Amino acid sequence: MGGDEFLFNRLWGAQTQRSLQNSEIGGERERMHEPIIRSFGILKKCAAKVNMEYGLDPSIGKVLMEAAQEVAEGKLNDHFPLVVWQTGRGTQSNMNANEVTSVFFITQQHIILIINHGGERLLQIERLKFSATNVVISLCIQMTM
Repeated sequence: MGGDEFLFNRLWGAQTQRSLQNSEIGGERERMHEPIIRSFGILKKCAAKVNMEYGLDPSIGKVLMEAAQEVAEGKLNDHFPLVVWQTGRGTQSNMNANEVTSVFFITQQHIILIINHGGERLLQIERLKFSATNVVISLCIQMTM
């Protein structure tokens, strides 16, 4: 991941930070709208619940649902810095939601973040991707209508 600059007072990770650095368009006015961010929380909470029904450890699932609820209630809006102008199908915003949820999960579980020499946060985010990227943004937009 190289020399990416991370802000350790934020819940987003490398993918979101790269998107911020690579897409300097729109500014604050063009940030993802709060109702869409909240719908990410609802969707992630539902995904965690369904995945618990299919074998996800409830101790993980419940904390993920708690994190998603925080997003749904708008309590973590400051951790969603991306603008609406993105490539693809909103993959960057979906990753932003995954990163925020996973870092919230890690901090709630009091798991020590491992920081390597380059300053990267090493997260097991792969375990926390519970929804298909290609449909997430479409669902979130529909949920806000």
